[in-house]
Amino acid sequence: MADLLQIGTSGINAFQRMLATTGNNISNINTPGYTRQRNLAVSDQFNAGVAGVLDRRVLDTFAQGEMRRDTSINSYAQALSFELQRTDAILSDKASNLGTAFDSAFQSVHTANDDPTSLDTRQLMLGEMNSLISTYNMLSKNLAEQEKIVNNEIATEVSETNALIKNVAELNKEVMKANNLPGGASGALLDKRDEAIRLLAEKVDINVIDGESGGKQVMLRNGDPLVTGVEYSQLSVTKGNPDSEKNDLQLTIADVTVKINGNTTGGKLGALYDFRDDNINEVRNTMGQLAIGITDAFNTQNRLGMNLDGNLGGDIFQLPTATASVYENNSNPALGVTSSFIPGLGSSVTAADYEIIMTGPNTFDIFAIENSQRTQIPPADITGTFPNIEIESHGISMTFDTGMASGDKFLLQPTRNAADLVDVSMLRPEELALASPIRVDADSANTSGSNITLESVTDTTTYAFTPPSGLSAAAPQEVRINTSGGNTVYEIYDGGGTLLGSVTSPPGTGEDLLANAVPAIVDPGYEISISGNPNHGETFSIGFNDNGFADNSNGLAMADLQNQSLMRKNVVASGDNLMTFHEAFSRMQSSVGEKTGNAIVSAQAAQAKLDSSTNWHESVSGVNLDEEASNLLKFQQSYSAAAQIVNVARQTFDTLLGSVR
Repeated sequence: MADLLQIGTSGINAFQRMLATTGNNISNINTPGYTRQRNLAVSDQFNAGVAGVLDRRVLDTFAQGEMRRDTSINSYAQALSFELQRTDAILSDKASNLGTAFDSAFQSVHTANDDPTSLDTRQLMLGEMNSLISTYNMLSKNLAEQEKIVNNEIATEVSETNALIKNVAELNKEVMKANNLPGGASGALLDKRDEAIRLLAEKVDINVIDGESGGKQVMLRNGDPLVTGVEYSQLSVTKGNPDSEKNDLQLTIADVTVKINGNTTGGKLGALYDFRDDNINEVRNTMGQLAIGITDAFNTQNRLGMNLDGNLGGDIFQLPTATASVYENNSNPALGVTSSFIPGLGSSVTAADYEIIMTGPNTFDIFAIENSQRTQIPPADITGTFPNIEIESHGISMTFDTGMASGDKFLLQPTRNAADLVDVSMLRPEELALASPIRVDADSANTSGSNITLESVTDTTTYAFTPPSGLSAAAPQEVRINTSGGNTVYEIYDGGGTLLGSVTSPPGTGEDLLANAVPAIVDPGYEISISGNPNHGETFSIGFNDNGFADNSNGLAMADLQNQSLMRKNVVASGDNLMTFHEAFSRMQSSVGEKTGNAIVSAQAAQAKLDSSTNWHESVSGVNLDEEASNLLKFQQSYSAAAQIVNVARQTFDTLLGSVR
């Protein structure tokens, strides 16, 4: 009878434990990271009944690992998609749309050309130039602010990651301690650690392996240890080298601090680094290149004209300079490199950064860095004498401080802040040079009807011009026709009547006379052609366009800048490497839009994959209410049956006692 009582009692205890476990599962159905538990009853081999009940977490480690990997991938994809969408929104904002600002600026040029003597239309044009620059400034500030926010986010993510790393190590300690006691670590403690590891996987991409005494070892994907048993490492951010505006990443392992590449960490932290270094940096540089391209083009063209004061035109915009960032280990951190944009070479400016490496006190190598590609600038492209050099193929000049040592390095980013720093320097609408500084006329006594045409004005800083207005006596100022042997001889004279050169050609082919003259004429900065069949003795004059304020020929050239390919596509100098301003902006906007679209698709795919692996994990380890309700009923019935066994045992025992009496 004692055996029957023992069997019933052990059953009651076992099913009571199972009911408690089932109730615990139901109570924790909404607890994050909870792993459902099951009880394993062990039969008593010697006395019958249940010897004991073991608690077990229902866990598929492969499913858990898959979910953890997908968590990192999804966190990366969501963060990158979010930041790219912010950038895309900045570039697409109607209130600061650069394409609209381009159109308004060029439309104002057309309006001014309709009445070049009107101060009102000139003021409108100057106002639109200010609006264009304001748009550049606003876009640049918004992009810089986004980068600043991302840098702050990096610091925040590092702090949160460190807290999770420490938490995992502390939970490891508790688990390892509990495993040395009877019963081992509780399911709740193990769940808490698994959830901390899952949250850590959102921050960075990790590998997790089992350690001693139930501990977990956690490493970055590159193998750097984060948690080893109860020991743990800590991440930290430090000022970038050489760009102090950017946070670099460090890892301290057992009092040894090493720099690690933030782009390789994966998770949300890796996405922030990738966005900052590979996306926002490219957009900011390209925006600066656009600003320099169009402002230099307008400056160049305005300098080729005559303003309403009758003087040669000047700059409309002030172009910024840049100072190179200094690497930490340089021999003297006070020494540096500054750069300027070479006037008239805006179409050569790229969106690249430049790394300068000193090979001696006065010698150096320069590398253009664009889209993670590093290209050395050929020494033949570098002109000037140290410490002042020019790289015309890239539209920039550099000035070095003296006293540098071999191995000193600098990072120059000429266009990075250019869109923010470029400004309008012109204050008076009268200074807009819409007229040509050169006037050409056929003598009134000519009878052939031939015409002289000003083909172009290319440089007003030559010997031919005497600022602020006028031509020098040495400049080509007259063409006389001399017919001989069936050919037409175009004789070119300076202001003092001295023959400079001549062009002999068949009738009707008087094109580009100054460039084709024999002997060669030093380029005066303008070119002429004569059409028709001029007669012997006819003359044509070239002079400064005094009082030619109604002329709009230079204004028309300004308006045509909209159609010219004046923006460089990339560092590569060969082939079709130029585009218009609109094409350049559209290309940048399309590039960001394409990246954003791809990122959104990737984020959706990553979320779907995470949902799938989470569902797989939950199907194994999650609480199913239907199943738990069924178990609850089953264990309740089993408990009642076991109680009935005890009751039968008691009744039988009482009957035996009664028979003895």
